[in-house]
Amino acid sequence: MQSNENCPLVSIIMNCYNGEEFLSEAVRSVLEQSYSNWELIFWNNASTDNSEIIIKSFHDERIKYYSSEILSSLGQARNFALEKCSGEYIAFLDTDDLWLSTKLQEQIQMFTLDESIGIVISNTIFFNSNKVSKTYYKTPPPQGYVTRNLIKNYYISLETVIIRKLFLQKLTTNFNPEFSIIEEMDFLIRLSYHCKLKYVDKVLGKWRVHANSLTWKQANSYPKEINIFIELLKKQHPDIASKFPKEIKSLEEKAILKNIHNNIEQGNKLSALNNLTKLNNPIYFVFLIPAIILPYTLTNFLLKLKGRVSA
Repeated sequence: MQSNENCPLVSIIMNCYNGEEFLSEAVRSVLEQSYSNWELIFWNNASTDNSEIIIKSFHDERIKYYSSEILSSLGQARNFALEKCSGEYIAFLDTDDLWLSTKLQEQIQMFTLDESIGIVISNTIFFNSNKVSKTYYKTPPPQGYVTRNLIKNYYISLETVIIRKLFLQKLTTNFNPEFSIIEEMDFLIRLSYHCKLKYVDKVLGKWRVHANSLTWKQANSYPKEINIFIELLKKQHPDIASKFPKEIKSLEEKAILKNIHNNIEQGNKLSALNNLTKLNNPIYFVFLIPAIILPYTLTNFLLKLKGRVSA
């Protein structure tokens, strides 16, 4: 590696709410980076566990600790951390995820290829406590100006993301405080409209799958937040919404389908049928009517059986 004088500063945002279980591992994966010119912006979002004690046990002047006594949404907490960043580039690592040691080194150099590159991602591994792991991208995802692709089928895992801070000037807002599930999706879709995305075809991150992850604990909030996102996009960013109507329609359908899935799991057939009427595609009726009418246990069994047969 070059000396720090020749390497731009990278601000690493680590938001934490009761993240003591995996925090030490996450911080160590930052300390082990081959790229050394970084600062870790640690935002403690009113944690009630030992997160503060753990982060303060790492004696490295590059780690900068901030805390709030009031619990805020994840979107707002990310904004608080963002305000503290001094780097030319900004990376994200939550307390339950990990980086491989060359992550920063290999991704930062991609920004030198083109000044219009504002987002660099990499491949990553999804893993759990049972040592079951899965590589996220089987083939390289779309690159370049990818707003259309991200609206239709969002494919970015946050622990892989590094952004060029300069492009934040293009946004009217950074993370939306209303969101705790799709805050990163909303942010990166809007950011992608102003810059190119570059992909590094190497596994440089690890996303931990576990029951206490906010992604799973608040999964039922996903359809509601998607609908808010679409409404705000149409009102506040009509230039984006008008360019990608088919993709937005597809996203609306996904939110409805997720609501139907939640209704079926909760045994609320009436709500599931009401949501089904919002879909104007008869194919959905053919496949979903049996799933709604049949008992959930039987439906679940048939879906699993179909999966085994397909495999």
